[in-house]
Amino acid sequence: MVMLIFIYHTLRQKRPGVGVHEHDMLSTTCGLDVLDVPQSTKRPAHLGVYGHPSKSETSYKMLFVMMEKQESEFEEDVNIPAELIHSFETEEEHSSYSHSFRETLFTISRFMFEVLIEILL
Repeated sequence: MVMLIFIYHTLRQKRPGVGVHEHDMLSTTCGLDVLDVPQSTKRPAHLGVYGHPSKSETSYKMLFVMMEKQESEFEEDVNIPAELIHSFETEEEHSSYSHSFRETLFTISRFMFEVLIEILL
């Protein structure tokens, strides 16, 4: 199950919003979102996480990676270990599989119950 999450970042207000003037950066995908906030960004930085309006509930996992201060003028790319990223995907796929298995089991049970009722009546 893929969730649509919107991540907004701003320095100007405590609650980043969806409006054009309510955030400085955003990330919106149907998968793994990465929002790279440069070290040169002034603090405090504020994040807002919103689910898609068509869903009454949204779940997500958030990983913050904070790099040590660099002495060079240019910032290096953030290299998040692939195993860590895949562990997030694996848990989501496992959860989705478990949910679909329960739905299938419930559907089969309901069908068998309806057949049993028809036989008895």
